Amino acid sequence: MYSMKSLPKYCAGFLMMGLCWTAQAHEGTPHDTLAAGSDQLALEVDEAEAIGSAEVLQKIHANNLAEIDMGQMIMDRGNSEDLRKYGRILVRDHLIMDGMVNIVAKGLGVELDGASVNDDVAGFKESLIEMNEMLAATTSDEEFRAMLRAMAIESHQAALDLLRRAEKGAPDLSLRLLAKTSDPVISRHLQLAKEI
Repeated sequence: MYSMKSLPKYCAGFLMMGLCWTAQAHEGTPHDTLAAGSDQLALEVDEAEAIGSAEVLQKIHANNLAEIDMGQMIMDRGNSEDLRKYGRILVRDHLIMDGMVNIVAKGLGVELDGASVNDDVAGFKESLIEMNEMLAATTSDEEFRAMLRAMAIESHQAALDLLRRAEKGAPDLSLRLLAKTSDPVISRHLQLAKEI
């Protein structure tokens, strides 16, 4: 499943984002391509659906926080080792991903919480809170597991859709790289959710 072997992938993602920010700061030009040798990651933004960096980062951040809360709840309420293990995976991975989101947001000058959050993001955050409250209100182990499966599948599929849109259409290279490095992690979470 996941092990310390995954850590170099996350570190490589951080390094790539740092290199991109450095290159962007020095060039002061749009970042439609990476350095030579990384052409496969280059993306012409005008060919993809444009998507706002601030809104995407705020939604990913809100989703990470909700998934961390869900993971904690699963570890507390899970009646089997497979559920508790899934909870630990969610907490660990979403903490790491949220650290990456914070780094990208800081590099782009995006405020993740507070006054800059638009109504769409605020509504998104509220729906995540409501989902976790519904899960917490379940009374039986069977009801908890069934609701968890449905919610985890729905939330991870929505997160994948957002990441894939960002990977194709975000104007900022660092956000596209964040989306690209997060996709396999969220895909794995989705697969695990289907097996609950």
